[in-house]
Amino acid sequence: MADYQITCRVKSQPTHPYYHSHIIRVGLGNDAGWNRIMTVSEVYIEIDAGNRFYTRSPSTGVIAVVHRYQCHQCMTRSLQSGADAVRDNNLDDLPECRGG
Repeated sequence: MADYQITCRVKSQPTHPYYHSHIIRVGLGNDAGWNRIMTVSEVYIEIDAGNRFYTRSPSTGVIAVVHRYQCHQCMTRSLQSGADAVRDNNLDDLPECRGG
């Protein structure tokens, strides 16, 4: 089992009829930047294999574990970080992966 830090994300474009977006890829790496891009499907496979994905707050160091997520409106499979009181470790609030 391994732990992987997610440092950036790529969201889909908002689509009709719900006009919302989802995480579709994530970048793994460290504070220096990402070094690998993975699709949601690839992350699901790794989670099934027992690996853990997380985000880390740059301001507090607090970790949020990333989980599978399925949108209740459109049934899209995506990812979501665990809820806590720290905003800058939220998967949705990570920077966009450049070149991803």
